[in-house]
Amino acid sequence: MRALVFVLSFLAIFSLPIIAQPQVVDSAQAAILLESQLEMKNMERQSYVQQLGFNPESELDAAMVNDGVVGARVLVAIGEKNYPVTVGDVYTLSYNSEAGPLTLVISVPHGNSVKVPGFGAFSIANKTFVELKDEIEEEVLKYYPYGDPVLSIQRTGVFLVSVTGEAIKSTMVEAWGLSRLSSMAPYASEAASTRNVAVYSTNGEIKTYDLYRIIREGVGTDPILKPGDKVVFAKRGTEVTISGNVNRPGTYQIMGGENLDNVLSSYAHGVLTSGNTNSISIIRYTNGDRKEYKVKVGAKFPLQDGDMISVFPSTLYLGSVTVEGALSPIEGGTTADNARTQSAITLFYRFVEGESIRSMVEMMSNYFSPSSDLSGCYLIRNGVNTPISFSDILYGNSEEGEKLLMNSDRFVIPFSQNIVTVNGAVNSTGTYGYVPGKKASYYIVRAGGMSTAAKGSEDYTITDRYGNVLGHDDEIPAEAVIEVTRDDFVRNLQPTMAVISLTAGVLGIVAASLAILLPNIY
Repeated sequence: MRALVFVLSFLAIFSLPIIAQPQVVDSAQAAILLESQLEMKNMERQSYVQQLGFNPESELDAAMVNDGVVGARVLVAIGEKNYPVTVGDVYTLSYNSEAGPLTLVISVPHGNSVKVPGFGAFSIANKTFVELKDEIEEEVLKYYPYGDPVLSIQRTGVFLVSVTGEAIKSTMVEAWGLSRLSSMAPYASEAASTRNVAVYSTNGEIKTYDLYRIIREGVGTDPILKPGDKVVFAKRGTEVTISGNVNRPGTYQIMGGENLDNVLSSYAHGVLTSGNTNSISIIRYTNGDRKEYKVKVGAKFPLQDGDMISVFPSTLYLGSVTVEGALSPIEGGTTADNARTQSAITLFYRFVEGESIRSMVEMMSNYFSPSSDLSGCYLIRNGVNTPISFSDILYGNSEEGEKLLMNSDRFVIPFSQNIVTVNGAVNSTGTYGYVPGKKASYYIVRAGGMSTAAKGSEDYTITDRYGNVLGHDDEIPAEAVIEVTRDDFVRNLQPTMAVISLTAGVLGIVAASLAILLPNIY
């Protein structure tokens, strides 16, 4: 039994520090640094579609033919003025003739023209639907001036595109009139190039495209595919991955001759202000051997395929200060969270060197409670107490807020005491509940009124919690002290009267004693 009691006591004692461990609050900059470190630990090579900025979970216009997709494509084609006339499109031409309303169904065949019964053939080579629509409707109006012709899309055509080269497999992929080259990205293998993708057209023309620059940098146009096109993915060249404190981490396929400086500036879009520009890490594996190089920003360090580049946070430490006192133990809490005991709460605040007291006060504002005396706070730095008003920092332009935080600073927030103290020549001195807007007379009445020892009805002083003297007509703030002045004459007369009374009492006792002892004398 004793052993069990000992074990339980041991666990209880040593679990207290864990239970009572102060909560940690991170500044915005500290949170970014910590998050970037976590991302760097978890950074992996991005897939082909991720390198182009696509979500690998999306279908990327996989051209799956079903009713839902077909309907959606029609709506897109109607709204896109550059939608090309495509083999397999189905249109309807409606107009009014002498015999009444008529509707014709027009299918777009292979070739360079489409026939419209009663109106002849119309060229479709390199023509958009809008252009063909205008041309056919104008022709109908020549025969039927009041025919009110309308050419509309009923169904968009579907055709096949060949995908080969560094593809997952050589295959034929369904496409439609607005399918672009980037829609073929899901069919590329991880060895494919994002910088060199060729399109072979049926007319013998060959064009190469830099998909990375088109999609990620907005340089050039993502081409629309046509029936019979063949897409060929070339083998990729040098590929590197960059992580950490840069504006755009990721995996990039770089061009020949580009070095670390190019990657940081052109691909990663620069180093964040929180990054350590004096120690960029490059990890390289050669024949299974791992080597790490440390270089500075701006270095023309040559890169090799598979290099892992990391920009770590600045060597500036994460400092920590404590904020303690009248705080809510949870963000956004109320005074009820710690009002039961009025116990002080301690929070650790982590920051990056160079951050100001103002940034801390603003970040911590959600932990302040109604019982927080924000105007009566103070800073303890190197053993020196300095008054500091958090309320002035939050709601004013206090210069105190521009001071820089220093590691190990302590900020104390007192509890606001909603009382007023009445002392001196009153019938019942003590503390009374604070009521906003009241003047001194209210609290003097609460104290039983002035006593007979009061010097006069207007002889009293009022001081606020900071020792400032207030006027009789001022509203009394919380924690103020009202001192009613005593009359000096009455105060000085009281000891004399006490001595006289005491002497008279002693003489009376002596006379009574003599009367008993010597009765014959009297």
